Amino acid sequence: MCPKRMQKTMAIILGISLAFLAANTLVVHAKNYSFTATISPIQVNIDQLAEYHVVITNTGESTLGSASITIPTGFTILSSVTILNPQTLWNYTLSATSISISADGGGSILSQGENVTLTFDAIAPSSSGVTTWTAEATTSIEGGGVELTLQGDQPMVTVTTSEFTPPNISAYPSTINNDQVSLISQLSGVSGGFPPYMYQWLEAFNGGTFSPIAGANGHIPSHQQHQPRRAHGALSLT
Repeated sequence: MCPKRMQKTMAIILGISLAFLAANTLVVHAKNYSFTATISPIQVNIDQLAEYHVVITNTGESTLGSASITIPTGFTILSSVTILNPQTLWNYTLSATSISISADGGGSILSQGENVTLTFDAIAPSSSGVTTWTAEATTSIEGGGVELTLQGDQPMVTVTTSEFTPPNISAYPSTINNDQVSLISQLSGVSGGFPPYMYQWLEAFNGGTFSPIAGANGHIPSHQQHQPRRAHGALSLT
């Protein structure tokens, strides 16, 4: 065969081979592992009791099976954590420094666009500043799988020293024994700070240190926040 014709034939075969490879080349798409985390309220007063809502959203193409939120130094969680969405099939673990949440199984793991919402009551620190609630998440339950990348900023709460006047409350008698009743009166309303306002009952025994009563807290209705109310309630010790 003529060398020129052989070179031409080889060039045609090479061109066909390259065209075949290009037609059959697979494009590999890297999966996006990402999530977002938000918290509200984003501003509170020092020592203020507030109800917090944290929303974790799966924004990537993978699943989201667990997450954790670091509790900044100085914050005190008073209540148990409530998971609002989904209300079942997720559980939590609360420590002094963090809140960890996890799906119970594969059926409750979050797909793209889905979120989990948790809420809890906490008292802010006694000093002002910007606090960061560092959030982390993984694709599987109980912290397993691949770690997701946070989109956007970490959740932050600003603690300020805005002037705040708590309500003036009296109790008579101020010290009671078993089976006795103390009448509670609100002499003046609350002002300043950052509403909505919340209340928390405390208890102490035999002159000891006061501590929060579990479950004895909640929001103060807006129509009662500034109005003096006498003989509004009673406290009994049994």
